[in-house]
Amino acid sequence: MVLGTSTALYGANAHSGVVSITSKSPATSEGMDISMSGSAADDRDLYKFSSRWAHKISDKLSFKLSGMYLQAYEWEFISEEEYKRHKYPWAGQAERTIDKKDNNPWGITIGENGAWGDNALKDSVYHNYYTGDDENIIYDEFLNSEGDCRIIEGYECDLIEKYIGDGEPNNTGDPDGDGIMGEDWYNGYDDDGDGLIDEDYFYADGIDNDGDCPGDTNGDGIVCGYGDENVDELIDSAADRWTDGADNNGNGIIDESLEGYSNSPWKFSLPDWGYDLEFNDIIINNGRKYATHTDKYGNETLNPWYNENDAHIRGIHIYDEENTELLFDVFVYDLGLDGIPGDNSWDDHEGDSIFNPWEGGNYFTLNNNNTLIPSEGGCISLPCTEDDINPAVWNTTLFDCGLDGECPTLLVNTDPSCIFLPCNQEEIPNPNWNSADFGEGNGQWDNFDWDSSGSYTAGDNWDSESWDIANDNDGIPQIGEFNS
Repeated sequence: MVLGTSTALYGANAHSGVVSITSKSPATSEGMDISMSGSAADDRDLYKFSSRWAHKISDKLSFKLSGMYLQAYEWEFISEEEYKRHKYPWAGQAERTIDKKDNNPWGITIGENGAWGDNALKDSVYHNYYTGDDENIIYDEFLNSEGDCRIIEGYECDLIEKYIGDGEPNNTGDPDGDGIMGEDWYNGYDDDGDGLIDEDYFYADGIDNDGDCPGDTNGDGIVCGYGDENVDELIDSAADRWTDGADNNGNGIIDESLEGYSNSPWKFSLPDWGYDLEFNDIIINNGRKYATHTDKYGNETLNPWYNENDAHIRGIHIYDEENTELLFDVFVYDLGLDGIPGDNSWDDHEGDSIFNPWEGGNYFTLNNNNTLIPSEGGCISLPCTEDDINPAVWNTTLFDCGLDGECPTLLVNTDPSCIFLPCNQEEIPNPNWNSADFGEGNGQWDNFDWDSSGSYTAGDNWDSESWDIANDNDGIPQIGEFNS
């Protein structure tokens, strides 16, 4: 190591010194050297091989040959912004607009209740098969017309109807053998309910399969080929980015704008689902609204998130940089006894621009009167008493469970064999429960500890960066601005 001012001899910017390496002279060190090194039990997969051969020809002439091979994977880093740019709520599926695959059964965004019967295309076939006792008869066919079915004794003829993609139909070969083609459009879901995903979809083949091409419209010398008008129409379109005929956010609604992109100026023209996650603390809009979900074929399932008091699944999220994933903290408790997790509103009663305990808009009926209570709980007993309505007796067990996902109690089925809701349940203590916090493990709910004193006290200064300021975007909390 060469230190100090002498580093000026060896180049600029060597502030802490430079390493001086003197290699072996081939005149004094002849022969072959081989070295190998590598890593084990890690993700870097490092391999290094080096060799050197030196030879002295005379006292005045010698030479050496050296070489090295190095292979390794670098430490990957994906920022939160980059990660979200590749996830549906923030970016949709941009690659589907040019993937030459039929991605949806319609090219429009559907309203809240969906519109399968009005907008989606449907195809039908008759399944004709033998069910009689004669083992010598083997008959199982799919037919286009009911009139072609064998209807004598021992034969069945069933009508099968399935929704199909809206792109130009072509011969997919019916890979799932159900007699209908294009019924499982390419979207990552099992659209036809046969247990297979994306196995039978229309695709761009450069052929005018439906015979509506007017000619060589792109002037490439090929009549009705790739790029000509009405060839592979609706296989790829701008709508494919957000429209796929599937319930991507699991709220029971198909292709509504709230799971996609409505281009609302008041949402900064951001995708609606991404906006809800970033600014409204809503994980799934209308995720609790419906008690049951019904799919396009009439199959009904119970919604385990249903809550008649609040339509949305609310919560916050953080980005786990090390594991490259999002962690969600779903609000479970009614923290303010108003039926909705979170404060109801902020009303600056004191007029001091400071968020005080009773200014969260949360009320509790006490002695037949609506009484303001401290933000997000505060009662240590039920019925609530005047002594309970005091920030000095803050009860952390009334708060949100925290990012670690552990709550004070667990709901378990009294009958372990019950798998279909509703089941009889009982509440038991959670052995993993430690304390209620954001997950940082200090046992303190820090959301209202604005002055970082380590405890909840009246008069903690308001943290404007934590407030929903979308109403006027001025960075200052105002009366009436709302964040649930």
